[in-house]
Amino acid sequence: MKTKTPITAGARIRLPFGVLRQPTEEECKLVRRETSYSVPYATDDYRDLGDYVIETFTDDPAAVAALAEACDKFAIGDEIHTISAGIYVEE
Repeated sequence: MKTKTPITAGARIRLPFGVLRQPTEEECKLVRRETSYSVPYATDDYRDLGDYVIETFTDDPAAVAALAEACDKFAIGDEIHTISAGIYVEE
């Protein structure tokens, strides 16, 4: 049986199209979410808390929109927001 490797506070997970990370307090406020999603969570995988950001490697609005559409199409999260860093995913 595999065990889940904990992700410590501030950890960033590199993906082919960007980096998965916790949202900042400002990003939470921008999309009108609780800022508790931005609090460092060092004891386990922060993705269990809920919201996260996919920080994209591109500034191309069409590419970011396509990523947001893909997240929505594959039901990744409850709500998807396009922000300056990339995609904010509500869980």
